[in-house]
Amino acid sequence: MFQFFTLLLLSILGFAESGLAAPKVVTSILPVHSLAAAVMEGAGKPRLLVRGAASPHAYAMRPSDARALAGADLIFWIGPELEGFLAKPLAALASRARIIPLSAAPGIRRMERGGGHGGDDQHLWLDPGNAAVIARRMITILKDLDGKNSAAYSANGAALLRRLSGLSKRIESRLADVKDRPFVVLHDGYRHFVQRFGLSQAGALSLNAELPASANRLRAIKRLIRTANVVCVFGEARGAPRLLQIAAEGTGARTGELDALGLAITPGPDAYFQLLTGLAGEFRRCLGGRE
Repeated sequence: MFQFFTLLLLSILGFAESGLAAPKVVTSILPVHSLAAAVMEGAGKPRLLVRGAASPHAYAMRPSDARALAGADLIFWIGPELEGFLAKPLAALASRARIIPLSAAPGIRRMERGGGHGGDDQHLWLDPGNAAVIARRMITILKDLDGKNSAAYSANGAALLRRLSGLSKRIESRLADVKDRPFVVLHDGYRHFVQRFGLSQAGALSLNAELPASANRLRAIKRLIRTANVVCVFGEARGAPRLLQIAAEGTGARTGELDALGLAITPGPDAYFQLLTGLAGEFRRCLGGRE
């Protein structure tokens, strides 16, 4: 009987030790969270800060978010250019955490915004090649912090990288016959996807997600839509529908709706794949004229 209780106690203690082994991971936005969740599956669950229809460009932190940052061991974010709301809280609250700006990960492909606006397009996860770089960075850091779950991170990471490779091939095939059809976007935040899959972006209503298009810019885009034979004008789920209607009105161009963040997608390991598949589907539908 004594031996039985001794084994039971050791088992409980072992379980507790195992449970404590996985680091407390906080992620900024859904695409980052999804990749981290895929790598950590079976070992731990990362926390997502920006949820639902909230924007990383203007996010108001909650007390629970502050507590999560203060207790975090590891924080993944794109960087201050995208999630500016996080810069001060990270400095003030996350002194014990290892903070990883993924835009600085070795091997990340950078993409400059168009129109002479300057700066990089920070929506770098829209290129599955960059998602693979992010996944490798996460695998390396998690294995370094949590040796006990190293085998799980390696196996999960290998499976994730295979899925990302397959995703790229499927999207390439799906978009192959609409690559040469010009389009305009609401704001210039899709260049990683556009360049990766060879699409033909003709312009953007706004070069910065935080700045609305001016009247002069709108007139210029309407001229561009006509002269460049633009097939589709893409808005966004959180965008300005009236502006989109004005831009497309009288031009013959169709309208569509893009989502770079997965605003309506349930967080989890599959969310990244749903996001990219949905984006490809909307490009295909609008550029190809298929419902």
